[in-house]
Amino acid sequence: MSNLAEWYGIECRKCFRHIVLPHRNPLGKSRHPWYWPKDEMQAWFLHPDCGYLSAYWIPEVHLIILEPDQNPLLFPLWRVTIPCEHGNCGIQISVHTRSKSKGGAGASVVEAIHEGCPLNCSKGHVVPEPSRLSIDEVPEIDEN
Repeated sequence: MSNLAEWYGIECRKCFRHIVLPHRNPLGKSRHPWYWPKDEMQAWFLHPDCGYLSAYWIPEVHLIILEPDQNPLLFPLWRVTIPCEHGNCGIQISVHTRSKSKGGAGASVVEAIHEGCPLNCSKGHVVPEPSRLSIDEVPEIDEN
């Protein structure tokens, strides 16, 4: 019998496959054992295979049981931050996706928005094609 691995993730609303979230805080210092943007109830995720972009809520995160040979961390998780350019809004919107590279993550997010996946800031402004991106890798394990 194989050792099963436990992960947390969200289910894509289009293809129904999972986006696995990095483990967080093994020392128990945060509310959740998985990655979620700090002080946010809602987070944007782009599925790396089907390209579907959608907002998700903390209650949608669930436990996923995988066989040891199923590597959910094949590619890093990237946080692509886009400023809302509506008037003087300035709210930063973060979209998360897994990709081989930093540039690939940014290109995937821009392509999804260009192809009509709606992206809104927390004030409800629709973000058209972004002109500026900031891209950071999300650590798979964070002990802080």
